[in-house]
Amino acid sequence: MNTKPYSIWFLTCISIPLLILFGTLIGMNFTVSEEVQGLIGSDWASGILSSLAGAIIGAILGSYGTYKTTTSIQDHNVNKIREAYYSEIEHVSDYLISYLEGVARDHCKFIIKTDKNDTYCGPIDIDFSVLKALEIELIKNKVTLTKEQRKVSHNIPVIVNSIFGYDEQRIAKVDDYTYRSQYKISVYIMERLILLISSLNRYTSLKENYQTEPSNGELTVYKIKQVLNLTRLSSEDKCKTIEDLSKVI
Repeated sequence: MNTKPYSIWFLTCISIPLLILFGTLIGMNFTVSEEVQGLIGSDWASGILSSLAGAIIGAILGSYGTYKTTTSIQDHNVNKIREAYYSEIEHVSDYLISYLEGVARDHCKFIIKTDKNDTYCGPIDIDFSVLKALEIELIKNKVTLTKEQRKVSHNIPVIVNSIFGYDEQRIAKVDDYTYRSQYKISVYIMERLILLISSLNRYTSLKENYQTEPSNGELTVYKIKQVLNLTRLSSEDKCKTIEDLSKVI
């Protein structure tokens, strides 16, 4: 957020005494007509009526102020949880982009020589418990997630773990110092990663307005280029990756 709201607790602390003072002043300046004074019989009774009127007005204003303050606090907390929820999805997407970059680089290199200080990438486990906890907090605060949103949240761990499962077969050992990137498996992993990253980026961009694309499960040259541009791959590696992935469209 670009601007920080004033402290809600500070506003609450200063509003309560001000409301009490305001009600008291109203009671002190409340004038009872002579007819009413005659009916109630004395200035003492008139004073009671004035104080009562001030107290009632102060109570009404105080109740309204408390309601508005409570609502503001709740809205502020919900917005913070919502921002954290989408931020966590962006964090998952950023890691997947980094993993895609490594897979594409291994794919383009093809032969990996560890005796020449070559290395190859591999996935790490992603902790989805934070995302799940934030989703539960949103539901507790009566924030309704759409059917499409729930589908994304529930499917992310399943899809990611499925992709990572194929990584065990992606690099084949040739000898003690030589490894080879398996072409078909690498292309398949990159295809699924690009579809998932593209979907997650749309989700965090559109948020509550997110809808699954009719062609969400189809790989396109546009999606390939769009996602690969998020990586730090060299132009040469990008061109080769685009060329090889285009063959499966």
